[in-house]
Amino acid sequence: MKVLIIDDEAINRMVLSHIFEDRNDEVLFAENGLEALKILKTETKIDILLLDLNMPEMDGYELMRHLETAFFKDLDFKLIVISASLESDFYEKSKQIGLTLKRMDFFIGKPVNLNYLYSIVIKLLPNGQ
Repeated sequence: MKVLIIDDEAINRMVLSHIFEDRNDEVLFAENGLEALKILKTETKIDILLLDLNMPEMDGYELMRHLETAFFKDLDFKLIVISASLESDFYEKSKQIGLTLKRMDFFIGKPVNLNYLYSIVIKLLPNGQ
């Protein structure tokens, strides 16, 4: 499995990557949406995206807007949004800025319970891989 962790905080990237270490999954990192777009244009076989919302240069909302475009329609990934924002605030803002959220699979609030996140990842993957 290949995972892309998109978060501007190095400590968050490190902590989130721990759940994949024992599985020997390949983990890629991006510090913002712009870096993530560059990776997604070349790495077309990413299984899971873990996306923070509040980042410099390009935030998670703007990245999701890009992920809803035709360019990315053929990429088969699961998107988990991870944010310190309240889930209700996230959905309200997404609605206000016109996001359809068709590419999003799950929302998890911070601080992240790693066991819970891992269980979500397993449920989202085909055959619980």
